Amino acid sequence: MTPDWPLYFRDNLTFGAPDHPAAVCCLWMKQARLRDTLSSDSYSILGNLYSNDGINYLLRNILAQPTVRAIILCGPDLTHSGAVFLQLVRAGVDAAHHICNDPSLGSGQAESAQIDREIPRDAIDDVRAHVRVLDLRGVHDPALIQRALTELNAELPRGAFAAPRVFPRAA
Repeated sequence: MTPDWPLYFRDNLTFGAPDHPAAVCCLWMKQARLRDTLSSDSYSILGNLYSNDGINYLLRNILAQPTVRAIILCGPDLTHSGAVFLQLVRAGVDAAHHICNDPSLGSGQAESAQIDREIPRDAIDDVRAHVRVLDLRGVHDPALIQRALTELNAELPRGAFAAPRVFPRAA
């Protein structure tokens, strides 16, 4: 892990084993619940995803240090950001960088989720191709999440899936 990584929300993240290929995205669950119970050597980073805009920061952090090969998505998905992230991984973005078949459109949100245009589609597609997302939304039990991390550990490749990439923010 480079000293300046992650680029975004560093103070709001929990760090585990720096080079571990698994990460945990606990959506709206309190990080402390997992931080205090998961083995810190079974993941690289633990964080929340509260909004669709947060998907941009998640992507930017992964692409800046592309050693994360799996994300366990767990906890309550109160704003459907987990569902939107899963849809991004499944379907990608259209030419306008809107997430294809965005599930948040049916949840009363005015606009579909959009990925920053500064993140090229080929970079988004690299994440889609090389980062596995394990859907455990709604799971709150740390023992079940630890079991999933343990199972992933044996099968995940190590090392970067691409060269690090950093993209400018919109002006």
